[in-house]
Amino acid sequence: MADSDLTCKYVYKKCYNTRTTKKNGNLHSLCEYHRAKANMIQKAYATKKRSLSKAMKCSDAPIPYSPLANENFEVSESEWLDIIDALGSDDACSDIDSPFIKEEFLAV
Repeated sequence: MADSDLTCKYVYKKCYNTRTTKKNGNLHSLCEYHRAKANMIQKAYATKKRSLSKAMKCSDAPIPYSPLANENFEVSESEWLDIIDALGSDDACSDIDSPFIKEEFLAV
């Protein structure tokens, strides 16, 4: 084997360290230092991915609904219109005459 075949195959910078040996006797692509570095980065990535996945699972849980919670939310129509104006009424708020909105949010 040539010396270039025994040196680390790290891509970003020339590394002259020798490649490590696998358990089966073949050569890894990288030296021990770059293997440890790559494994550390991969472990951090996997941990972050797992935690994000777990957070996404938790956020899919249904929000508990209590009919009693709406009884304390009494806002007059003029107060509700002021809230919509303060939020910058776009097309999303153009359905203020919708029976659903009046029933759910306005004290009619």
